Amino acid sequence: DSMANILKGLPHMKFIMGDCCHLMCLENLYELRNTCDYIIGSPAEIPGNGAPYEDIVPDFFADGKFYSNIVSKYYSYMMGYLPLAAVKTSEMENVAQATRQTLQAMKEKIGNGYADMKGTIHYIYSGNAKENFNPDYNIFYDAGDFIRTYAPQDVYQQWRQVLDRAVVDSRM
Repeated sequence: DSMANILKGLPHMKFIMGDCCHLMCLENLYELRNTCDYIIGSPAEIPGNGAPYEDIVPDFFADGKFYSNIVSKYYSYMMGYLPLAAVKTSEMENVAQATRQTLQAMKEKIGNGYADMKGTIHYIYSGNAKENFNPDYNIFYDAGDFIRTYAPQDVYQQWRQVLDRAVVDSRM
């Protein structure tokens, strides 16, 4: 919210490309929804060398689906090992409302405790995460995988349709 508050004082931007770890969580996207039209980044850890700026900077100034070019070139540069997405921020209020309703529907299945997150897609790894699950390190869970696991199927499908309107490009 600190970053969003600072950016709200600037002219509205066409996009934010975050070449940083874990930018694409729903909370960040929601907070930044009023600062730009699109957000491009990864829900995972970014390798130290980051994006291929020599290839993608020209797309910063392009029209149309410029974000797809950025995502595609970055994904190719990382040889398919880095999940990347572009999100249309004007849809984030709808995603928030759908998520709120979906979480209410999930309460029955989860109960009053915590959901068992073992096996849920996550974006920080410690060794072989599937066999050596450690909740201290296996954090930054994939919201879609979590909701798919715990929401009733029809509720998940409705939530997914709303999310798919927001995510205008993704490579996983």
